[in-house]
Amino acid sequence: MMPMPGFGAPGPLRGIPPVSKPNPYAIVETKSRDDGMEVSFKYPKSKIFVGGLDFKLTVEELKQHF
Repeated sequence: MMPMPGFGAPGPLRGIPPVSKPNPYAIVETKSRDDGMEVSFKYPKSKIFVGGLDFKLTVEELKQHF
């Protein structure tokens, strides 16, 4: 069965080399410029859980640790 036009993975654009993403969560943004194409990567904000910390830990001590 052949895929319907407009569906599925997009093909490469003419004259633009493929860009590999640094990681699967990066968002690729391209902008057309007079001298070519500008490619930039944006990363969504994320949180990380760090357990087992002392309740009296200060921000300065946490910064020193990491």
